[in-house]
Amino acid sequence: MKILFAAAPFGGHINPLLGVAHQLSQRGYDTAFYTGTAMLQTVRQAGIDAFAFPSEVDFDASDLDRAFPERKQRSAGIERVVFDFTSFFIGPMASHYHRLQQVLEAFDADAIVYEQLFFGAIPFLFQPRYERPALIGCGITFLTTPRQDHAPHGPALPFATDEATRLSYQNEALPSVAKAREPLQDLYAQELAKLGVNAENTSFGNVGTLKADAYWQMTVPSFEYPQDVVATNIIFTGAIPQVPSNTQLPHWAGDLAQFERVVLVTQGTVANEDFKALVQPTLDALADEPDTLVIVTAGGRNADAIDGDIPRNARIASYLPFDWLLPQIDLLITNGGYGTVTQALAAGVPIIVAGSTEDKPEVAARIAWSGVGINLQTGSPTPQAIRDAYRRIFAESTFRDRVRALQDEFGRIDGMARIERSLATVVAQKEEAPAQRTV
Repeated sequence: MKILFAAAPFGGHINPLLGVAHQLSQRGYDTAFYTGTAMLQTVRQAGIDAFAFPSEVDFDASDLDRAFPERKQRSAGIERVVFDFTSFFIGPMASHYHRLQQVLEAFDADAIVYEQLFFGAIPFLFQPRYERPALIGCGITFLTTPRQDHAPHGPALPFATDEATRLSYQNEALPSVAKAREPLQDLYAQELAKLGVNAENTSFGNVGTLKADAYWQMTVPSFEYPQDVVATNIIFTGAIPQVPSNTQLPHWAGDLAQFERVVLVTQGTVANEDFKALVQPTLDALADEPDTLVIVTAGGRNADAIDGDIPRNARIASYLPFDWLLPQIDLLITNGGYGTVTQALAAGVPIIVAGSTEDKPEVAARIAWSGVGINLQTGSPTPQAIRDAYRRIFAESTFRDRVRALQDEFGRIDGMARIERSLATVVAQKEEAPAQRTV
């Protein structure tokens, strides 16, 4: 079976799919990947063949301000969201669709697996099944199907527990967010129209979920809010092992065993242009905490990008292999990347989260709702706020109890078995083309 994966060139978008592709290739599947030029080496190092984005829509996501200088002029919030979706996701839809058609001539895939923010596969969803490969969406961030409490996705509204709040969400918040997103919905419809496709009352926010032949949500049900109607094509896969890292362990790797508590702090690979947001205040907050080791992963940047003082109880690395590190830590402090959070929960690690950009506020809200950690409700917390949260995590047993419950839930899911069954099912559903009528 031949499987083509497609993802925007962000680490948090590619890595979950690359983990699946690697696992499938180990099981004898023929896999290939379509992504940006800057990520081709990463894909090929995993032993996966790769096809590059066309130059007109290619970009290096490691420095978005350089790739899109005008992005800095957009304020955080809906203005930045509109810019990002226009530039990275919806706007390039037609170019990606045409390029994918060329890729399919070279790699005749039985299925295309696309991450939920890669819109190049969306036009295929409107074609008859006999004209296209099976199409499988992959949830690399929070589930965007309608919530049971009628809250819109995006503002990170807490799950409603009373009727008054539900009515407020339905009658006020939902229409307000829909109004703010009208430019993106219009762009989505326009881009499809260029390809002769009618959007047919679909929404850009969840078309890739609801119209997919199958949809792999890369977490467990208990981390997602109850849904209004659980779509039958959604399959929770838990945490899929990532591609084994060839990153060398640091010379201080043995230090972890010498401390009672080991804390990892990371700002990921996108929102890490300013370590003063989370890394530095965490170092300051925990510098004097007894028997505590603080590990910083700089998301590919050099350690000297951290301007402030490095306490004696801190260790810095550009990258670290999470399969080695996560089982040894006692707490994750993060800005809320969905993939990192998923891996931490699968390893039984509680979380302090401080995120204010991209999907991170929604992820943070789920961390608080599911009881597995503390949401600081800001992207730039003070050292005091971090210190107080740190002490709460270890003083209150409820966080550990909830994390253990979710870890057990992850452990009960054989994600790759579910993925293989799903592939076999949807690929087998290919219809025969209707017979041509003769006169």
